[in-house]
Amino acid sequence: MRKRILVCSALVIAAAAGVVTSFATTQAPLAPAPKPEPSANAAWVQEAQTKLAATFTHLKFERVSASDIPGVVEIYAGPRIIYYAPDQQILILGEMYDSGGTSITEQRIAAYAAEKIPSLDKDAALVIGEGSKELIAFIDPDCGFCRKAMQWLSTQPLSDTRQLFYFMPTPGRPAAQARAIRALCAPQAERVQALQAVFHPDEGGDLNDISQCPGVQARLNRHAQMAQNLGVYASPFFIIDKQIVAGFDAERLQQLLGTSPIESH
Repeated sequence: MRKRILVCSALVIAAAAGVVTSFATTQAPLAPAPKPEPSANAAWVQEAQTKLAATFTHLKFERVSASDIPGVVEIYAGPRIIYYAPDQQILILGEMYDSGGTSITEQRIAAYAAEKIPSLDKDAALVIGEGSKELIAFIDPDCGFCRKAMQWLSTQPLSDTRQLFYFMPTPGRPAAQARAIRALCAPQAERVQALQAVFHPDEGGDLNDISQCPGVQARLNRHAQMAQNLGVYASPFFIIDKQIVAGFDAERLQQLLGTSPIESH
């Protein structure tokens, strides 16, 4: 039976030539990036990319690589992969699964995101704790599963873990932005409590707090930019030792953090 992963933002919106689609993500182990193509195959991929750019002029993408299906390439476009058959000039929107039910598409998306981890601006993060292990988390103040994940993390022995948090409140949600700003501006001694308060709407918050904390809006905007550049495709979204955990998967997080399950009494 497939393990259930708790994900708030599991919809990926793909706009290609006026076509919009969505699919739900499922957790899969991180796979290595595709191997470099032989020169002949690389030339074919380059030709496919040229034809793609000429045919679908409004489609923005970052990379084109060979897929596991002959005659079809992978198009890396933000937090998604679109497939393209250049001979037929057809875009294919959706996921590839292997015979075991694992999403090959999500493996490749996660591997691509992992390549970009060194580019993260860690100075912009809200940092809690110090230690040899590092946990990076992208969280949405209005995400219920982010709240559950944060509550779970508070029960874990993370004294040797440096936790870096980035917020993803979308435009048009001033209350969520205000709560994130309050956490970013909190003194170090109050930071843990302020982070927990981010997920409680009744805590309120005032965007006028910006005046008390110069540069915080630019810092919050930087969080959103990094989430986009990294290709964050779920909320919450964790990175531990260059391994991606998309959604709240306590078992996988425990494995990567080296913590033990908390027994209930």
